[in-house]
Amino acid sequence: MLKQDLKRSVFSVGMLLSLLIGFALLIEPEFMAVVSFAGGAYTGKISNYINFIFTSLALGGYLIFTPLISVLPSVIHFCDELNTGYYRFVILRKGRASFIFSRWLSNAIASGIATAGPLVLLTAISLICCEPYTQQMMEDGIFSPLHNTILAPFELTWGGLFPVAIIILLAFVFGAVWGTVGLALSSLIPNRYIGLCAPFIVFFFLHLLCSFLRLERFSPVNMILPDILPSFLFLGIYQLLLMAIATTVFCFGAQRRLTT
Repeated sequence: MLKQDLKRSVFSVGMLLSLLIGFALLIEPEFMAVVSFAGGAYTGKISNYINFIFTSLALGGYLIFTPLISVLPSVIHFCDELNTGYYRFVILRKGRASFIFSRWLSNAIASGIATAGPLVLLTAISLICCEPYTQQMMEDGIFSPLHNTILAPFELTWGGLFPVAIIILLAFVFGAVWGTVGLALSSLIPNRYIGLCAPFIVFFFLHLLCSFLRLERFSPVNMILPDILPSFLFLGIYQLLLMAIATTVFCFGAQRRLTT
């Protein structure tokens, strides 16, 4: 069942929309530079890998809309299963526990792919139009935006591609977590519009609340680009706690729905 669920989510219209929307939001700040580079306007490269990726994340709308991007592949189908009663046929064949676990895990993986996928595409473009970040650049006073962050120790590794790989991994984890948030809310109120919009509302409310309380490091918007976080341990505990809460709510909501 898990393989079928994952295949349905990954090869879906929702996944395609997630990748297209995410990539459009990421490339927008650097679009004209990339077009100019393709047209031969640059004699060298546009930038280095780190600055290119950081600028796209910091100036584009990707970080704000990631909760919406993460829920597109799976949540609508899950809501439709609950509303049409199709889940009853699945439970008769596979069992309730298997149904809940399969939906949870396939949703988390697909949501992670939906969120990290656009960054992978952007990184592929950076390999063409950007250059590695080097020690010589640092000595010349060209500091990366990761300087004095928890990613700083890795900024010269692989010419800056290693911290980019870490950011992609963080995006995958973020997508898995917020995809589960969307699944949890859908299990409580199986409406596709609530499933799509509610995670974004929760995410944005937490961001505004943390900003108002001057607790910016607790804002979920910093979980992909951890430029103000104190440590990876803080980031890991934050995401694990949120995932545990979302998973618990989903299991409770799903059990309640599947017994009616």
